[in-house]
Amino acid sequence: MAWSLGGPRAGGYAAQHPEKVQRMVLFAPAYNRTAPATPPALPNPGVVFNTQSRSEFIANWDRQVGCTDQYQPAVRDVVWAEMLASDPVGATWGTGVRRAPSTTTFGWNQASIGGTKIPTMIIAGALDKQVPPDRVKAAYDDLGATDKVLVDLACSSHNAMWERNHLLMFKASLDWLSKGAVGEQTSGVIRLGY
Repeated sequence: MAWSLGGPRAGGYAAQHPEKVQRMVLFAPAYNRTAPATPPALPNPGVVFNTQSRSEFIANWDRQVGCTDQYQPAVRDVVWAEMLASDPVGATWGTGVRRAPSTTTFGWNQASIGGTKIPTMIIAGALDKQVPPDRVKAAYDDLGATDKVLVDLACSSHNAMWERNHLLMFKASLDWLSKGAVGEQTSGVIRLGY
């Protein structure tokens, strides 16, 4: 299972080691058809991590809200507190920041994903503006697996796991991982929460 930038990592690993992965779930995978096949020269230029303040975190989430009661405002306070608790250094910077490593992605491109035959469920939040649904659909289209589903999750952003349709996503993921189907469906697009 992977989320966002975890998509290239989990998907890339599965492409290289298919004997070690039985099924895969990718939520909003940061897929790039034209990603380079080889790693960049190191050290990679630029900053080693980025930061996000609480107000930036909330603004980024709120720009992806398009449905009434998409999430409960108190949830963002809990998520933010947990983010700060996971990084005691970032928590001390000003009023606290969430730090995330700057990453390079390579190797998980159209050729790599096209050779991936592992049964895969890919989830797109309909309102995701960080990894928009069309990029998630491209990953689904390029995936070489026969057993593959694309879950189109209504009223959901890049933070769907903390929003009102999270149980639909969790149930679909559990079904996929435990029996290789969502309901009875092993391929195609599945719309949930509409």
